[in-house]
Amino acid sequence: MNDHVYLDNAAASPLRPEAVETLQTGAAAWANPSSLHTQGRRAKDMLEASRARLAKRLDVRPIEITFTANATESNNLVSSGVGGQICVPRGEHPSLGSVDADRLTEIKLLPSGQIDLGDLELKLQRGVSLVAMSLINSSTGVIQSVADIHKIINRQKEDRRPLLHIDASQACGVLNVRPHSLQADTVTISASKCGGPKGAAALYVNKDVALAKSMVGGPQEHGLRPGTENVSAIDSFVAAFEAAEDSRVNEHERLSELQSHLETELKQRGVVVVGEDSVRSPAISVIVAPGLSNEELLYKLDAAGIAVGIGSACHASSAEPNRSLSAMGLSKKDAHSSIRISLGWQNTKADIDRFVAVFRGIYDSPS
Repeated sequence: MNDHVYLDNAAASPLRPEAVETLQTGAAAWANPSSLHTQGRRAKDMLEASRARLAKRLDVRPIEITFTANATESNNLVSSGVGGQICVPRGEHPSLGSVDADRLTEIKLLPSGQIDLGDLELKLQRGVSLVAMSLINSSTGVIQSVADIHKIINRQKEDRRPLLHIDASQACGVLNVRPHSLQADTVTISASKCGGPKGAAALYVNKDVALAKSMVGGPQEHGLRPGTENVSAIDSFVAAFEAAEDSRVNEHERLSELQSHLETELKQRGVVVVGEDSVRSPAISVIVAPGLSNEELLYKLDAAGIAVGIGSACHASSAEPNRSLSAMGLSKKDAHSSIRISLGWQNTKADIDRFVAVFRGIYDSPS
């Protein structure tokens, strides 16, 4: 159906035209980039050209870029590559704290969805090796104040100062994700969140940071992420990221206008916007529709040709309430009545208007 409306971009975004075109041309580089023959060298040249292009956009050195398969893998390489205690916000994506429970410390969230800076400072005094968090929470859209977090980290004695890891996957094409601007030691970005293909992501690792190698295999990607690289997907990923960066400032404004229109229309029906007064991504709106279960609402919207999400797609099938929403103080009942509407590069005001019209029909006649 041509009238389908896709509003689950935080789970995965449609391929940008630039990504599709690059995938098609990149298919010629099908050989193993570690091979020494002509076809292998051609693939290696494309891989390193992609690395250089991405490094230039992030204002870092090519050697500081490690290509991976997805954001979860990138985050795992960091959390498993650092010894000692790891500190993550309560309700965060589990890939950011993928260690044994006795090594994991959670930071409290405020009702705004931002971390409790006082609690962070208290936790750091106990000794922490890594602070890891999403720049934009995928379940709520709340943006963390990285500058304030970095100030607290810098107040620690040099020999007790933890590394800062930022998963910026949801921020690509919306916020500045350059590692130096984020003042982060390591940063994750993902193709599937910025209009690129699944199967490609990147991890920035500052040249002064030495992560322990947690995967066994060949010497690919500095030995940090062994295995044959998916060259055509990586090249397509970089093309998508470049396109997202080129339009980032205008896109932020455009999405903000769409989000404002969406939320204004929904609030007229008695819908609650989660974290409405918080600093949020213009691409993610989480709403509570009292009286409706989120699964019921999702399926009815889907039947009408509209795709939305229920929190993080990684845990959409869980019967438990979303942990990020619970950490913000939402009741179990409200959490089970919440859906996530996430906008992307392809969405228009017409998409929003169609969603609102269908939502009203469901909400006004819930039986």
